Amino acid sequence: MPASASYEVLISTTLGAQTNEQCHTGGQTNYLAYSTPNCSGGTPSTGTDPFLSSGTSEDPLFVSADLRTGELKLKLPDLSSGFVSFSDVLHLEVPGLGLNEIATVTFELDVDGAYARATGQDIGQASFSFNAVSGLNTTDLVDQVAGTAFYRTNSGSNATNTTETPEVFFTSNIIGDWQQQSTERFFATIDILGSDPTLLFTMMLNAAGPADFSHTAGISLLLPTNATFTSDSEVFLSQRGPTTSVPEPASLALLGLGLAGLGFTRYRHRRA
Repeated sequence: MPASASYEVLISTTLGAQTNEQCHTGGQTNYLAYSTPNCSGGTPSTGTDPFLSSGTSEDPLFVSADLRTGELKLKLPDLSSGFVSFSDVLHLEVPGLGLNEIATVTFELDVDGAYARATGQDIGQASFSFNAVSGLNTTDLVDQVAGTAFYRTNSGSNATNTTETPEVFFTSNIIGDWQQQSTERFFATIDILGSDPTLLFTMMLNAAGPADFSHTAGISLLLPTNATFTSDSEVFLSQRGPTTSVPEPASLALLGLGLAGLGFTRYRHRRA
């Protein structure tokens, strides 16, 4: 079941028969998250910051999810698995935006990591996913964008992935304006409606060890000129400020490798 919360942070690792899961959820409003993270079954964290971590980047097993920086981190030894994620709700203010007018927000997504097959495994895989929807106070969805990037070793391959020499990379589950600029960099654009300039998003990183995503899987924002936002967590990107001025559509088109053949679909609703 999806979680009901206006922001949420979750870390979970399994090593052998031992599973460690922690979550932090809160906010004054009660939005329904469209997908994971899901804090059910997790151990509530203490304190007020929506930030969770276990270990350090120097340890064999390290996980971290931080809404303050918009980053997920994950480092796993052999015979372990891990999942880190967060969600938040943004309330945007765009000067001059009319009730029935559309403005565009661009998410920049960067992933830096490596993975390899564990002992006895035929295929190794890690995945990074992003999902955002706009218009949370309306009856119908205004816009949605989502995508998953998979890092994997192929069956029968004799290569072992390292940070310097990743082997195979592909994307799937593309919804809306999700564009790939390079192997590890993405742009996702989403429309917001002036009568309900609200955005909910989730970001997830999932892997089986050996894997090293301890550098970063991070998000930043390109906003319309002079636009600002508040978040239900009250700290989203507070340590990694957003960049204003969304690039023109023609410029954004140059960033992508194209979505033809990737099962591209899009659903947009504009209120009259």
